[in-house]
Amino acid sequence: MPKIVIPYYSASGHTHRLAEAILEGVSLVNSDVSLINVDEMSEEYWSLLEKADVIIFGSPTFMGGVSGKYKLFLDETSYRGYWTEQKFVDKMAAGFTVATYPSGDKLNTIFQLAIFAAQYGMIWVNNCDIGNKVSSSSNDHNECGSWLGVMATSISDKSKMISDDDIQTGKQFGIRFANSVNRWFK
Repeated sequence: MPKIVIPYYSASGHTHRLAEAILEGVSLVNSDVSLINVDEMSEEYWSLLEKADVIIFGSPTFMGGVSGKYKLFLDETSYRGYWTEQKFVDKMAAGFTVATYPSGDKLNTIFQLAIFAAQYGMIWVNNCDIGNKVSSSSNDHNECGSWLGVMATSISDKSKMISDDDIQTGKQFGIRFANSVNRWFK
């Protein structure tokens, strides 16, 4: 079974909640999945990342891009020689983000994550949930209308952090992603 790692950073808990939703969806299909808070990186976590077949990157959108702490994590992969040694080539990848506003310039964060994956020669898996705005038989998923990656909007209810619809979008993406991974690694 392919090893899936979800390295994320969450300043206030919103991105962590979306990471959990994606993890929940992935876990329905693939049991070898780990969450890594990049604010707590250890040699054990770096080892998990190196051994992963699949990486789902997650950062909040701060001021129109990945958070500073997440950028430090991304840069550290290069300092560790992952780029020059091509350690991520042909691993599958995806990305997710959360911001305060429905737009919140979240697309730029997803662009940054996708370009990072492309520079490493990774295989990017996008979001494909069209939601009920287009298909009345579909649930209220993908409210942000994001196709390159998964996006959510933070809400003021701190017991939830993101809406139930965004949680469902994360779960659905996790299922889709894990199924894609399993097809790729047959």
